[in-house]
Amino acid sequence: MNTKYIVSLGEILFDANPKKGILTIGGAPSNWAIDCHRLISNKNIKTVVVSAVGEDRLGRFVEDYLSNCKIGSLIANVPDKETGFVNVSYDEANNPHYDIVEPVAWDDIGFENASPEKKALLDDIRANCCAVCWGTLGQRSPVSRKFIQEFVSSITSPDALKVYDPNIRKEPDDETKEIIHKSLLLANTIKLAHDEVDTIGQLFDLFPAVNNSGENKGTKKDYLKRSKILFDQFPNLNIIIITLSNRGSHIFMRNGDTSSMKARNVKDAKPVGCGDSFLAGVIASLVSGKDLQYAHQKGTEVSRFVAQNDSATPDLLEELGIK
Repeated sequence: MNTKYIVSLGEILFDANPKKGILTIGGAPSNWAIDCHRLISNKNIKTVVVSAVGEDRLGRFVEDYLSNCKIGSLIANVPDKETGFVNVSYDEANNPHYDIVEPVAWDDIGFENASPEKKALLDDIRANCCAVCWGTLGQRSPVSRKFIQEFVSSITSPDALKVYDPNIRKEPDDETKEIIHKSLLLANTIKLAHDEVDTIGQLFDLFPAVNNSGENKGTKKDYLKRSKILFDQFPNLNIIIITLSNRGSHIFMRNGDTSSMKARNVKDAKPVGCGDSFLAGVIASLVSGKDLQYAHQKGTEVSRFVAQNDSATPDLLEELGIK
């Protein structure tokens, strides 16, 4: 049996957080891939991180880290740019602010000048991809944007999950709006936080906001109505996943199937990485042949566990694995 690949595309970077006093490796696509890898026990499904690093100490650390985690990787080496880096600072109200340094290596994801071995691996991954996940940030440069969009377009298997997780952090400009629109056309699965439902609805004049000032009070009926509009607007979409922070989540499918779950309270919850881990639980379950209810429950369980940890990608308990 051919190996099937779960693929993350986009940024891999380090957070420099003065509160933690250490550099921590991250980036939404790579967080998602790490959790998928830890959840799946099927030896015929392999997780692969596709990104780029500089020829520097942090770049070497990235490759060693992925290798030690036993995660597959296809990493472009960019000699004239540094490995991705984020400076974290805090305002007087203790709210974090992120300075995502640019340009960095993951702005130049591409394999035109790669070794024959890397090119052959890339072809194999494309041909046998069962799920791919990408976001908006990883497409901020024309080079990486072209690679990511061409990669997703090249996947022809009708069963492959093409998962777009926008992670919209600020008001989109015209260029970002175009990136979001193209990604929504390419995706058959999207994961949206409650405020992102409002952002996309307003950005493309599709529907009014569910929530006022991000208050997070939309009902299932509100989100179902807006999901039907998104299904009509973007013909490739089959699955819409909506997360509501501490209120829970909904999953809507084009065929009419739905699933809604409440979140269990976590004292002193750490939100970083929870959305990535939730999505990993859902997608890893679906590609493992599980049904919608199982997948939704798994995503909920994994994100709750991550919320109890300081790390965005803690080692997962054995019982959380997909049997």
